[in-house]
Amino acid sequence: MARLRQVTLWAAAAALGALAVLSALGAHLGPARAAGLFRSAPMAAVWVALAAALLAGPILVPSGRPIRNAGLLAGYGGGVLILLGAMLGSPAAHRLAARCWGSQKVPGAVMHVVEGQPSGELLDEQTAEPIGALPFAVSLERCEVEYHGPAPGPASQPSGPVKDFTSHLVVTRDGQVLARAAVSANRPLHYGGYHFTQTGCVLGRHALVRLTVVSDWGLGVVYAGFALLTAGVIWQMWVGPAAAHLRSRGSHGHQD
Repeated sequence: MARLRQVTLWAAAAALGALAVLSALGAHLGPARAAGLFRSAPMAAVWVALAAALLAGPILVPSGRPIRNAGLLAGYGGGVLILLGAMLGSPAAHRLAARCWGSQKVPGAVMHVVEGQPSGELLDEQTAEPIGALPFAVSLERCEVEYHGPAPGPASQPSGPVKDFTSHLVVTRDGQVLARAAVSANRPLHYGGYHFTQTGCVLGRHALVRLTVVSDWGLGVVYAGFALLTAGVIWQMWVGPAAAHLRSRGSHGHQD
């Protein structure tokens, strides 16, 4: 059992290491190529190895140390929840939901919203072809530009490189305003089960903003997994040893 436990831990560490390396690589490949990488057959082997190690972990945890083992079990459980949340948010899970329950939710798309023209049309990220529609509309009130510094001189007009765009969006349904938000590159809008992130803005007579739209399916499960994993690490590194130390001191005191 000890040998099997050691092999499982090494397999989990190797899978996590491979996942970290591939995640760093995927950050430099762009969204489309990174998606292809993480859905490839070699990556599936990494997912299977990691899932198997996480599922086998609680079975192989040594018995007789409930205080110390609580952190390990929480860590394993958090890892399983993270993988489960990622699976729920995948395109395959969305296709399964559409086939089984008729769900029309799109896992990921883009939107082109012109100032003053409400739109709910979702477009394919690569081909810009329509692939679905939101149950509500998003409109652009205005788009503001922030520059790195004013121009020299008494007029102090903005100039130089653009620092950030801010799009003021309005969510409506049947003419009723449901939400308003100022969206920028690092400040998305979350509404109706989707995250809307600004990826571009074209100024002109009628400004146009490009939004990346991502389904939030599985996101709550992922957050719960990270919370459980963090709690497990804290317990394993600090709380468990401290409790064991206090119990040891208490037993020695009783013996004296």
